[in-house]
Amino acid sequence: MKIERISESQIKFVLNKTDLIEKDIKITELAYGSEKAQNLFREMMEQAYTECGFEAENTPLMIEAIPVTMDSIMIIVSKVSGSEDIETKFNLLPRAKEQGKFKKRGLLDGNSPKSGKSNIYIYSFASMDDSIDLCSRLVSLYGGESSMYKYNEKYFLVFDNNAGFDDRHDFEAILSEYGQKHISGVVNKYHLIEHGETIIAESAVQVLASI
Repeated sequence: MKIERISESQIKFVLNKTDLIEKDIKITELAYGSEKAQNLFREMMEQAYTECGFEAENTPLMIEAIPVTMDSIMIIVSKVSGSEDIETKFNLLPRAKEQGKFKKRGLLDGNSPKSGKSNIYIYSFASMDDSIDLCSRLVSLYGGESSMYKYNEKYFLVFDNNAGFDDRHDFEAILSEYGQKHISGVVNKYHLIEHGETIIAESAVQVLASI
């Protein structure tokens, strides 16, 4: 099993065929919250803490998983705030009795699960100038995290709206004036981090607005 800490709030696991054989578990079992799947996830989080210092105790978690091949799977675990709306693409480990409860839609906490649209927005721009114009308009309105990547000759802005934008529809309307919306989510964000060129890792809106 490979473990990679993506950020302070995200960690990635890749399990291959050997890992699954050793744990006597199939990829399909991960979707149904079996006891073996729950035990595996607890082991993964303990190893993440030991190897990477990723502390997730008493923290709500969003879990997204995507098959890499027929015999391997990538799992991305993200810490989220209790106030966030969460969209999970893979219903992983829905129940557990120890260390809190694995709720529906991949949320781990002691309360009822949240549901709704993802708070991650990904937009691309044909030029840096377009993104600068957008950020000059957004800087006084947007309080969430943001980052920029270059991929396939386009500039991508990723908005992690954890600080909240008062009106989601107004926010998206402004973004659509300058760029093109893409399918958004943790996996898509990680794809940009993995395969794109990082232009601005943090506070991209503030940085670009200051240019």
